[in-house]
Amino acid sequence: MKIPIEVYTDYSIQYGFVKIKNLISKAAELGFSAVGISDLNSISGVVEFLQEVKKHNASHEKKIKPIVGVVIDNGQSKRLVVAKNKNGYYNLIHLINNIPLKFDFDANNLEFPVGESPVFYVEPNEKLYHQIIICSKEHLTLLDATTATATNEELSRFFEAEKNFGLTKESGIEIEQATLDSIQAFDVADKPRIPVLHENATEVLLAACRDGWKKRDLNAKIGKDLDLKKRYVDRITEELATFKKANIENYFLILKKYISDYAAEHGVSIGLRGSGAGTIVSFLLGLSDVDPIQPDPTLPWAKERELSFSRFYNDARNTKDHVSMPDLDMDVPISFRNRLIQHIKKSLGDKYVGFIITFNRLDGKGAIKEMFRIMEPVQNSFDIANMITREMVDTAKVQDVLADLQEDNPDYNIIQYNIDHVYRVGQYYAQYKEVFDIAIKLGSSIRSTGRHAAGIVISDVPLAEAFPILYDKDSGEAIVALEMVDLEYCGGVKYDILGVAAYEKIDRIMDMINNNRDEPIIETEFVEC
Repeated sequence: MKIPIEVYTDYSIQYGFVKIKNLISKAAELGFSAVGISDLNSISGVVEFLQEVKKHNASHEKKIKPIVGVVIDNGQSKRLVVAKNKNGYYNLIHLINNIPLKFDFDANNLEFPVGESPVFYVEPNEKLYHQIIICSKEHLTLLDATTATATNEELSRFFEAEKNFGLTKESGIEIEQATLDSIQAFDVADKPRIPVLHENATEVLLAACRDGWKKRDLNAKIGKDLDLKKRYVDRITEELATFKKANIENYFLILKKYISDYAAEHGVSIGLRGSGAGTIVSFLLGLSDVDPIQPDPTLPWAKERELSFSRFYNDARNTKDHVSMPDLDMDVPISFRNRLIQHIKKSLGDKYVGFIITFNRLDGKGAIKEMFRIMEPVQNSFDIANMITREMVDTAKVQDVLADLQEDNPDYNIIQYNIDHVYRVGQYYAQYKEVFDIAIKLGSSIRSTGRHAAGIVISDVPLAEAFPILYDKDSGEAIVALEMVDLEYCGGVKYDILGVAAYEKIDRIMDMINNNRDEPIIETEFVEC
């Protein structure tokens, strides 16, 4: 039987145009019993792929077996390698992280021929969209690309009229049933990979909370109010029990030791945001100054203003295979952020700490400008694109409205919103319909990669053993090639450390107060409201 395995999604970064959701539905429509993805030197789409297959199988009688593969290109040859099980998946990670070293795959993997029946887009009529993606990658116009095919063999195959790389009944690689049966369906979900600072983390965290009780002088605050004391004790008991069950006590201890305590040692102000800021544990550890039991005891309704714990974190968020982490964002002075991260790396080891990838997508104004460049290579196309995009509303300004519209139509994007709701853009649409329609179609396609502005990942094993890794071209620092949500799903533990300019001024003001100095804080900063 034929099974589509060499399938390039847009996680191949402007090499493929397969949208994973569309791939699954089309594979089911064509009657395939299995379907795979095998991106170029990447498995960044694995979580989305497995979840979409799981979603499909939950609502359809005829199931689809997911096959996770990767096309390894080391500059000399290409190899299509498929994971037979979860051990094979980790071997794929090993292969990706060790390019251009030798191909070292094991018995948990299968190898298939490359180029036998590749799929670069789902519907056969999406050939043009894929060509435009290729043009964007190569910085060509459609006209230039057509001309370049005469001398560029790799490019020519995508522009030859007789060739089509859409998903059809004939797509795929011949696989015997026994071989297909040897490929197991697996999940990549993992428990949080939190470094173990203390084997007896439960006792250490409890002791730290008791110490925090004394430092916060809660006995004086509570006085003889036994009901209030019970509320504090019950809350501490509830939180510690929840964290113990999830086995995430070391997460808070890492925050305290390597971030909060380190900042305090250097007289640096930090702030905590997110749902975790409302926990009594964060308050007692000195991570947050917000007392969730009495955020403002001066108010007559203080009791009713108590910050809920279960609303933001509870056992229901976790499953047997997956533990959801609390949301905690640490704000620090901009000048201190890199110093703090380097301290964490030095303390835990470079191999255990890294940054997180972001995927920059072709969307909104950028998509319109790129389509005009590729499709309308006339003298004034740049001016036309600028004229149109000046009229467009940014996503950030209509985010909530857009989210409501996407509930009914998940494919509805900011470009369509502008056509429907911005008069001038609607007028331009009538004149440049093809450009707009293709920009909408290509919306959210991955264009390039970047580095998350705030997030770092900390692991209990070397990152390269558990996650696909890229390395920053300039610094050589490790970047985990999974988006934040997917990273957490695979067991990655994210710490958000944000550099905030206001904290620089706060620290200067406190220094002036403590040292009785008088100097200007703000020289020439004016904000128009």
